[in-house]
Amino acid sequence: METIIGTVFRQNDTVLSPRDLLYVMQLNDEAYSEMRLAISCSNSGMVLGMGGGFAVGFSIGRAISGREPNWVLAGFGVAGIIGSFALQSAFYTHARNAVTIYNSGLKPVSGWHPALNLAISGNGIGICLRF
Repeated sequence: METIIGTVFRQNDTVLSPRDLLYVMQLNDEAYSEMRLAISCSNSGMVLGMGGGFAVGFSIGRAISGREPNWVLAGFGVAGIIGSFALQSAFYTHARNAVTIYNSGLKPVSGWHPALNLAISGNGIGICLRF
């Protein structure tokens, strides 16, 4: 399910974290490996983004304090932040692929009746498809 700040994964009205989703997908090898790749991208992006944020903040802090800022370090920091956006996008792509692979392996339940509703949450208004 899409939200303003990212993707939320739900199973039977329970919100699942990526680690929970990985646990659920253990029985489907292909979905499990795709989700492991997604989590790896997310973790790498987090580390790269934090390092980039520190480098930019350190350079700006030096400039504010009147010392000579290291703009090369700031440039590497900006590159790290941009790289973290790319890795986060890869996380969403691989996680959605893993969910699609996992869902395609499930057997359909008789009496399946999807419902399309207008939902209001803390993040705003949206359309909710329940199945």
